Amino acid sequence: MLSIVMLVYNINPVVSQMSREAVRSVVENTVGEYELILLKNGGDVLDWTIYDGGVKNGLQLSTDRGERIGLASAYNLGFSKATGDVYCVLHNDVVLPPGWNVPLEEAARKGCIAFPMVDESRSNCEHRGVPKTKPWQTTGACFAMTRETWTNLGGYDEEFKGFHWEDTDLFYRAMNAGIRLVRCLVTIIHYRGATRTFTRDEERGHFERNMEIHKAKHGDLYAPAISETPQEV
Repeated sequence: MLSIVMLVYNINPVVSQMSREAVRSVVENTVGEYELILLKNGGDVLDWTIYDGGVKNGLQLSTDRGERIGLASAYNLGFSKATGDVYCVLHNDVVLPPGWNVPLEEAARKGCIAFPMVDESRSNCEHRGVPKTKPWQTTGACFAMTRETWTNLGGYDEEFKGFHWEDTDLFYRAMNAGIRLVRCLVTIIHYRGATRTFTRDEERGHFERNMEIHKAKHGDLYAPAISETPQEV
């Protein structure tokens, strides 16, 4: 079974609507058995009924937190509740196409970390000078691996506080352990940078601090490159 963890931060009506669209795309377009774990990570009180239009049997578990914790700690907490044999990290600024999970799960079960291709044509990045994800780069917005791989890697490193760099650290550790990072032939829509528009003040200090941790660990500050498809593994 596929376990999907998504963080929900109800800070703004725009972000709330984006989260609803992400949840709806999970429910309508995921093939096979899955659970969707929504982790409320700070923000205003969340009325879970806003998801009723899109969530039917797909929502297996929801966890509510009053205070906001860093992304690494939040996702680790979410997956501690998971029951599936394949894990998927999913951000709330993503819209998924029909059958999106099938190639990701197949590649994950081969022992890889599986990534989709990303369409960021509707991204908010350009408005703030943030570059789009390159075609050869990993993305933390959506990826899958087996429970065993996640456990062996130890999940996200919670030394990374707040947000930024925790995902690329995970991918570098995976590569160093001999795990292949592969790009699957499925394309998701990623509104990259959308949430950051409303959380910029909270991020001050996190980026620089986490960047120094990442550089000390890996000597590099770029997202790892993917040059393989699952068919090449």
